[in-house]
Amino acid sequence: MIKIISDSSSNVFEVADANYTTVPLKIITSEKEYIDKEGVDVREMVDFLLQTKEKSSTACPNIAEWLEAFDQDNDNIAITISSNLSGSYNAAMQAKELFEEENDHKVEVIDSHSTGPEMELHIEMMAKLIREGLDLKTLKDRIDDYLKHTNVFFLTSSVKNLANNGRITRFLCTVVDVLKLSMVGARTSDGRIEIINKCRTSKKACQKIFEEMLNKGYQGGKVRIAHCFNEKGTKYFHDLIKEKFPDADIKERLCTALDSYYVEHEGIIIAYDY
Repeated sequence: MIKIISDSSSNVFEVADANYTTVPLKIITSEKEYIDKEGVDVREMVDFLLQTKEKSSTACPNIAEWLEAFDQDNDNIAITISSNLSGSYNAAMQAKELFEEENDHKVEVIDSHSTGPEMELHIEMMAKLIREGLDLKTLKDRIDDYLKHTNVFFLTSSVKNLANNGRITRFLCTVVDVLKLSMVGARTSDGRIEIINKCRTSKKACQKIFEEMLNKGYQGGKVRIAHCFNEKGTKYFHDLIKEKFPDADIKERLCTALDSYYVEHEGIIIAYDY
C-alpha cells in the first residue's frame, strides 16, 4: 500500500486504514524546545509563549527525518506545509532524490500551499484514492487537482508569533494588541499568509469567514476545523454552517503544537472543499 507522509503541520497523527506517518516540526525559544508530535503539551507551550518575552521560531523536519519516514517496501506520497512558510518541502524533495537513488520505489512530494485542516482534507483524499487502487502518478495528479478545490481561513486575536517569524509587520502586531482585534486571515495562491479583515469580536470574524467561504464557492462540502483551545468559537462556527447546510460533513480537533504556535491562544483554522 502506498505510504502517506505529512509533516506535523497537518494536525493529523493517524489515519484509519492507511499506511501513514508524520515527521515533526519544532518550536524553539532560548529556554525551551517543543517537538510537534503526539504527547507534546500544547497547553503548556501556548501558556509559556503567551508570557515569555523571548523571541521564538520554528524549525522544519530535516532530510534525515524525511528519509526515515519513507517506506522502502512501497511507493510514497508526502505532503508538506506551504513552501513559503517553511523549508519542509525543500527537505522532503532532497530526501526524495536520495531515496530514489538507493531504492526501486518512488516518492512524490506535494506542496500543500497551506497548513493544518486543509492538509487534513488532502490526506483524507489520498487515503480514499489509495484504497481505490490508484497508482502513484495518478494519485499525485488527482491530489494536485483536488488542491484547486480546497481553501483555508484562520481567526486569531494575537499575531505575536507571526511577527516574530516575519510573516507580518511589527506595526500590525501592535495594532492588534492595542485594539484587541480579531483578525481574519487567508492564504494566497502561492501559500503565503495575508490578513483580509479586522473585526471587533471573534463572532464577527466567524461570520466574515463564513461569508468568504460562500463567496468562494462553498456549497455544503467537507469542513475541517482546528482550534487552539477555543471550543466556544468552534461551536459557534459549526452552528453557522449547519444552519445553512444541515448535512455538511464537519470535523473538529485541537491544533497540535505547530498550528497552535501560528494561530495562538483561541485561534481557529477552518478548511473546506468545494
